[in-house]
Parts: sequence; structure tokens; C-alpha cells
Amino acid sequence: MAGQPLVRVAIDLGFDTLMTPREARSLASQVAAAHGANVRAEVPCELLVAGAARGTQAGDALARFDTLHWRRRDPHGARVRPEALEALPAGERRALVYLSPDARDELAGPLLAGDVTYVIGGLVDRNRHARASATRAAALGARTARLPLESAGVATAGAPVLTVAHTVHALLAVAAGRPWADALRAALPPRRRAAP
Repeated sequence: MAGQPLVRVAIDLGFDTLMTPREARSLASQVAAAHGANVRAEVPCELLVAGAARGTQAGDALARFDTLHWRRRDPHGARVRPEALEALPAGERRALVYLSPDARDELAGPLLAGDVTYVIGGLVDRNRHARASATRAAALGARTARLPLESAGVATAGAPVLTVAHTVHALLAVAAGRPWADALRAALPPRRRAAP
């Protein structure tokens, strides 16, 4: 594994105006949990948190987790940046695959290491803002894909939307070689799994 490129994952904090202060704090907790999972992962990913600017709800809530030291403490700590994804050069934005439950295409097969950046929308909204991630992806000029919940035979109770932390857990498991069905079932908490 040493010397091989890592799967790249970005958490997009570009939804600040759509969240309440409580939701922004919940998002910050999920981002911190995703960072912790990545540091402990058998096969970590290259994790970027974009748009964590001070003065924003999400940026201020996340700063309470001492994010400046995440990367210094562990080489696989999340890189937390104030710049939004729009600040990426156009070539890098073309390499984005924005994960959205509204995408037409499903992710399939193993994750690509180094070729693309898989983007998770940093939004906690209790399902108030339909198509928010697809709209954001279009604004960035990014491709979209949805997690293969249906084809992997993983039924969810309620909307087929995973939290930021659950999505990172699933991506880490797939990056480590687990099949999507196992990764998604392990990532979903029991309360989110539909009864068989």
C-alpha cells in the first residue's frame, strides 16, 4: 500500500445558508467523526474538508474540534481548508464526482485512486432541501453519481440519504476492498436499515 495513491474524498461545506445553527453543529460533529474514522482506517483516504471559513456556521462549529492540528497529528488527518470547492482549478473541478441521491448514474465497482475526487455534500437538513447536492454539483460543473444502495440490495428506512460520517465509512470500506453491499450495510446504523 505504501507509495500507492489514495482515494480522494472531499466534504463540501458549501451549504451554510441552508442549515440552522444546530444543524451546522451536527455537521461539524459528523466531519470530526469522519476524520477520526479515516485516521483509524485500514486503508485511509485523502480527506479534504472544503469551505470551512471562519465566520460561517459550519466553519465556526468545526473550528471547535481543533482542526488545525488534525493533519499535524496524523499524516492521514483531514486537510481543512477555508476555500470553497469553487477555488479549485477548472481541471480539478472536472475530476469531481459529486455524490447525490438524485444522480442518474450509480457508483459501481471499486473506487478510483487518484483519478477522481468523490465529493460528499456537507448538509444536515432533515430532508428539507430536495436536490440540493445535485444543484450544487451542477454549479461546480461536476459529474454526479449516487451510492449503489439499490443495486447492492441495501434498503433504507426513509429517504436513501446517508449522513456525511456514514458515507465516509462506506467509502473507506470500499477503498479497503469490501464489496459495496457489505460496506453500505456496515455504514448504515440499524435504525436506518429497512426491515427485511
